[in-house]
Amino acid sequence: MNCTDERPISALLLSAREGADECSRKLRSAGVDTLHLAFDERSALAVVQDQPIDVVVCDGDAGWAQSIGIASAVRSMPDEQRPFLPIIVLASAPSVQKEVAARNAGVHRVVEKRASPIWLGEELRGVLSRPPVFVRDGGYFGPIRNFCIASGSAAEAVR
Repeated sequence: MNCTDERPISALLLSAREGADECSRKLRSAGVDTLHLAFDERSALAVVQDQPIDVVVCDGDAGWAQSIGIASAVRSMPDEQRPFLPIIVLASAPSVQKEVAARNAGVHRVVEKRASPIWLGEELRGVLSRPPVFVRDGGYFGPIRNFCIASGSAAEAVR
C-alpha cells in the first residue's frame, strides 16, 4: 500500500552513496513503490527524462548545491518535459538561508530528515494530490511563493 492509496508511487532519490540506504528505507516505509537511485545530478536528470517519476527526493545532507542544481535543471526543462515535477529535500536541521535558496530554486518542500515515515508519507501525499500553482516571474519558475504574491508582481500563473 502506498501513501496515496490510489496508484503506485515512483520516486527518484538523489543522494550520496553513504546516505542512500537510510533514505531509501524511509521512502519505502512512507509508501514509495518504485525507487530510482541517482548519486549525481547528471544521472538524476537522465532518470527524470527517461522514467515515469512522480516525485524527486533529494538528500540535502549529501549536498545542498546538488539539491538546488537538480531543482534548477528540472525547472528549466521545456514544458513538454517535466518542469512541474514535485521536488522534496530531506535535510538534518537546515539553515534558513539554505531553505530559502532551495525554495527559490523551485523545491516544493524541505522536510527534516528525522521526520517519521508517516510524516514523510503525508508530505508526499500533499505534493502529489495538491500540487501548487506554478509561476513564471523574471528568472523564477516554480511553485508559487507568498513573496511573489506580496510583491505585487505580474507573475504568470501556470497550470
